Amino acid sequence: MNRKKTTKILVPVIVIAVVAVVVLGYFGYLPFFNNPNFGFPSSSQMTQAAGNGKTYNQSGSPHQASGGQSSYSGVSSAQELNYTSQGGAFILVIELKFSSSSGAQSEYTKTYAEIKSASTLGGVLSSSTSISANITYRGFTYFSYQFLGEQISFGYDGAFVFMIFSYSGTSSISIDATSNAVISAMY
Repeated sequence: MNRKKTTKILVPVIVIAVVAVVVLGYFGYLPFFNNPNFGFPSSSQMTQAAGNGKTYNQSGSPHQASGGQSSYSGVSSAQELNYTSQGGAFILVIELKFSSSSGAQSEYTKTYAEIKSASTLGGVLSSSTSISANITYRGFTYFSYQFLGEQISFGYDGAFVFMIFSYSGTSSISIDATSNAVISAMY
C-alpha cells in the first residue's frame, strides 16, 4: 500500500520537473540547453532598458564590426549595432565570436583588469568611477563601468563576448538593464 502511494506522488513530481526544465531551457534560462548567437534588442527594447526617458533608434541594421575585431586575437566574427538619440546620446553594441571559449574568458579577465587598474589611479577618475564585476545573467558573466556620462559593459558566455559603450550626458542609462536586454537578444 505504501509503495502505491509513493508512486502516485512521485510520477507527477517527475513530470512537473521535466516540463520545468524543458520550458526554462527553451527560453534560455538554462545555458546548457542553448548557446548564445549574434542578436540585438529592438529600438523599443533598448529604449525601455535604458530607462532614462530618451528614445534610442537603431542606426541601420546589425553589420560587420568596423575594425573592432582586429583589436582582439582569436575573434572569428564580429557584429555591431548603434542606437542613437537626441543630444548626441548613443548606445553602441559590439558582439564578438571567438574561436574558443577560453579566448572569450581570457579577454574578459584582461579587459576587467585594465578597467579596474584605470579606475584606481586616484583623483577625479577614482572618485567618479563605479565598477560592478562578475554579474551573472542567463549564462553570461559581465562587468559594468560608469564614469561621468559614460557607461560600459563587457561580458562573455562560451565563445561569445558583448560590449556596450554608451554616452548619455547627464541622464545615465541603466547599464545593467541594457546589458540584460542585449544578453536576452543573444539567445
